[in-house]
Amino acid sequence: IEFNALLYVPTMRPWDLYDPTRKHGVRLYVRRVFITDNCEGMIYPWLRFLRGVVDSEDVPLNISREMLQHNQVIAKIRNAVAKRILGDLDKLSRDDPPAFITFWRQLGQVVKEGLYDDTDHREDIFKIARFATTTGENDLTSLDEYISRMKAGQEHIFYISGENIDTLRNSPQLEGFRKRGLEVLLRTDTIDEFWVP
Repeated sequence: IEFNALLYVPTMRPWDLYDPTRKHGVRLYVRRVFITDNCEGMIYPWLRFLRGVVDSEDVPLNISREMLQHNQVIAKIRNAVAKRILGDLDKLSRDDPPAFITFWRQLGQVVKEGLYDDTDHREDIFKIARFATTTGENDLTSLDEYISRMKAGQEHIFYISGENIDTLRNSPQLEGFRKRGLEVLLRTDTIDEFWVP
């Protein structure tokens, strides 16, 4: 499948990011002819913050909107775009951590929706997912970093959920973990309640 994509990841969260009627901002072109800016299957819902264009040589020009929803070419483009975005975000997290943390604080909650919705890309999303922990005040950590700091004999990842990070840090439930020197993930995003189980 041949296609070109020019995509933009914003640094600020769009005001309507959590509006259920919001559509992604990626337009579909076929051989440089505009087809639609509302192709349901073009971008995963957890990448709805993307803006840009996708131009494909392999989608027929006379395709209807109904056919677009079930088109295998569109599905393959969607997968390729998601892999590329996740790969580039992973590279950004290694090359420019401050820029990545800025992105994650703005749009990480939406990306984490993919942990629940999209089993195909779950491992790649885990690579870029960041979490607050009991060890750092303002630092975010990846699961790989958390696992590398686990105590000898520790077999589980510990976490606590709540609405406010300060309330979680002061929770009496963490006293036993602190005494044993165990790090605990602090989860304040609503989506965390869905993907963890």
